[in-house]
Amino acid sequence: MPTQVRSHAKINLGLFLGPPRPDGFHSLATVYQTLEMHDLVTVTASKAPETILRITSNDARVPTDERNTVWKIFSLVLEQIGGGTEVQVHIDKRLPVQGGLGAGSGNAVAALVGLDAELDTHFRSLYTRRFELPAKVGSDVPLFLIGGTVLGVDRGQEVYPLADIEPTWCVVVVPEIGISTPQAFRNWDALCAAEGLTIEAGTARLV
Repeated sequence: MPTQVRSHAKINLGLFLGPPRPDGFHSLATVYQTLEMHDLVTVTASKAPETILRITSNDARVPTDERNTVWKIFSLVLEQIGGGTEVQVHIDKRLPVQGGLGAGSGNAVAALVGLDAELDTHFRSLYTRRFELPAKVGSDVPLFLIGGTVLGVDRGQEVYPLADIEPTWCVVVVPEIGISTPQAFRNWDALCAAEGLTIEAGTARLV
């Protein structure tokens, strides 16, 4: 029986971002906050002679191949499960594409929760303790394994739960055009270069 999971959005309650590090990432400190806004991710999975993954969506802008975060995380998880698995994932897109709300990362975690329910793998509980695999898919993927109010440091993938803030209404304004996260970082790097910021300025860690 298909498993449907809400895939929530997030915002950043402040973002402190440094220039690029030698490894190509940026050190940052942020407080993530998940929102009630969500996509719906439906997963159907069963053991099969060979592994087959199909992704569909009601939004043509959502990639259905290896560019999709769901594809990326499943390619790692299904390899660890072993044997054949046939998986169908449908993403009912309600959040904006490239809207800066972490929708793609949330889709990956929601799909993982759905896969857990379908195959009884307990992968979600494992990855809540060990975030290495989700972090390979995206720096903001691990936060969705916690949800609520979350501190993010290093490149954003090192996460710690915080006391939840009181429920409150907020207005989310999204431009009509998509904003590429890599391009946004490139623009930031250009600004850092123009301002003469050093690499060391972006390597501070919270203690």
